[in-house]
Amino acid sequence: MYPVYEQLYKISQALDAEVTFWKLEDSNGWSANMQCLRQAIRENTKMIVLCSPNNPTGTYLPIAVQHSILELAEVHGIILMVDEVFRPMFHFSSNHEEEPASFLESGYEKCIVTSSCSKSYGLPGIRVGWIATLSNDFIRRFTQIRNYTTISVGLVDEIIAAEVLSPRCRLSLLQRSLDMAKANLRFLREFVAKNQLITWTPTHASTSTLIRLHNKDGSPLNDQEFALEFLKANNILFCPASLCFEENGQGCLQGYLRLGFVMSPETFRHGLEKLADFLEAWPMF
Repeated sequence: MYPVYEQLYKISQALDAEVTFWKLEDSNGWSANMQCLRQAIRENTKMIVLCSPNNPTGTYLPIAVQHSILELAEVHGIILMVDEVFRPMFHFSSNHEEEPASFLESGYEKCIVTSSCSKSYGLPGIRVGWIATLSNDFIRRFTQIRNYTTISVGLVDEIIAAEVLSPRCRLSLLQRSLDMAKANLRFLREFVAKNQLITWTPTHASTSTLIRLHNKDGSPLNDQEFALEFLKANNILFCPASLCFEENGQGCLQGYLRLGFVMSPETFRHGLEKLADFLEAWPMF
């Protein structure tokens, strides 16, 4: 899946694995094309790696697509690894389609799901994440590897994480994030509608999204230069997508910025106002 959180494919490349990219296209609403995925499967394909909801686009794999991916993996006996760190963060309206279940709930034994407290729960300071699978063999192998790499996380972090994930705290923390997401996405829709030099594919999940900035002639803005100068002027950091998420030869993300939108509405609106003012004065326009 591409674009995606870089570690999901860079670690495989570092281990000399051959990586084939399943590309999501902005022109298609960052939607997944199953035909392209089927064509990418080869005799030596060992694993399908996904991120849903996706980082950085904020889109997600609908239920029908999930079923198709699971069927494809089962037919070929392929391991299915899914980063679900944003999975609790679905903020579409009630008349939208049903919220997808975790891939793990499919019962597919070769499915591996990862997540953490850092995104949806808003607690990146506690360095606690997890791997979930139905395969006892995978669990045994992961445990052996963990003993050589991590041994243990901080006890204080584990205590906080256990409380965060408890019935007493979990739903209220998620609701807090969801309320901020819904409010700020309304502000973002209004902001984009007023700024002709910005385009955006609306997101219904996650805590971040991609916006695209254009020059007046329609060409993509230099996102790396813009993000750096905006940081210097306002002490606000955007992730320039062409630097943080673009892999050579896999499609251009020039002009895209990743925008996080789960924060206090006052802070978010203030940031959008700063962005509007900076765009107005940007020398390339």
